[in-house]
Amino acid sequence: MIRRLLTKLGLLCLPLILLTLALIGLAWHAGETMPVSAIVERQQTEAAVIYAPAVTEKIWDYKLESYQARRPEILILGNSLMLQIRDAFFNKQPAAVYNAGVGGWWLQQIVDFYQSLEHSPALIIALMDFGWFNGETAPDSAGTYFGPLRADAYGSVRQEVIETAHRVLGGKLSIAQILNQRDPVAGGQSLGLEAIGRGTGYRADGSRQLSFSGESTSIQNEKRASALKDFNFAGARFTPGSRINEDSFAMLEAFLAQVKADGLTLIGLTTPYHFLVHERIREAGNFLNMDLILARMQELFAAYGFPYHHFSDMRAYGANGSEWYDSHHLNESGALLVLSVLFERHPDLFEDYVNQEAVKALLANMRNPMDVLNELAK
Repeated sequence: MIRRLLTKLGLLCLPLILLTLALIGLAWHAGETMPVSAIVERQQTEAAVIYAPAVTEKIWDYKLESYQARRPEILILGNSLMLQIRDAFFNKQPAAVYNAGVGGWWLQQIVDFYQSLEHSPALIIALMDFGWFNGETAPDSAGTYFGPLRADAYGSVRQEVIETAHRVLGGKLSIAQILNQRDPVAGGQSLGLEAIGRGTGYRADGSRQLSFSGESTSIQNEKRASALKDFNFAGARFTPGSRINEDSFAMLEAFLAQVKADGLTLIGLTTPYHFLVHERIREAGNFLNMDLILARMQELFAAYGFPYHHFSDMRAYGANGSEWYDSHHLNESGALLVLSVLFERHPDLFEDYVNQEAVKALLANMRNPMDVLNELAK
């Protein structure tokens, strides 16, 4: 009697068990539950693989393990403002560069990442986002930062399977898309639900391909114009005021002191806003905190013997407005233009990594500002 009851119960549960197993398999095949080490190995050995999971807690481990696998001589640190810097821009030795930027990271995450390295680079190019030092806003110390995940691997996998089920059963992603793993933008391989579904994801060099990278320049121009038209002063980066965040500057000074003690070279960089936004900020007249941040930044970097570069109106360097994809994020052409200035100002630091004439040729011959290397050219 009991055996018959258990048999019936098992048969009733069988479809659910099979569905669960299928979803676990799909989540693995999609790269969502795949171990970070396997993702990194595949990216470093196979060409044209992008990675972006829907469950973003993995990104810390992913970036750190990618760095350790690559053991670069030049490390890029920052948030989404730095993610269009490609290793190929350092054309003599692209394999010597890794972009550890992650969208949403704050200064605390940058410092933590540096302190987690097992291998030290020779040179660091570090973003100094003015939003981190704005005394009118409280830094969101969480951001997209979750730290190492090894302590809760089971919980992470469970969440990843649930997200896979949500997207497949909800019609947002088809089983065929997951099985094909095709990058819908560049045509390579995608790992992670976001990469498979949208074509946005991190490349092996740490830079990020965006879902609209392959769109025509006319569509990109329309989107940028719309972003500029709708732009308003909001968020930590664009909050007016007259105070700076002393805690953030104390953290920065400790970071610079540590890098100096470690014997490394560091270049500080504040990326430029679209020049129309720059003009609006100046016209507003109530962003005194930006001037205070700039003065303190220059003083602090000079005290530790590190160069710091603040870019404001990029028209001085030949920008025409197509170098951004919104009000403040540079696209590939903008990132390369900013780098070209650094290359010219510090030839001793970059002569082993960059042929400047080749950089100029890239900027002159590109057809799509989001695709300087012409990888997406039809």
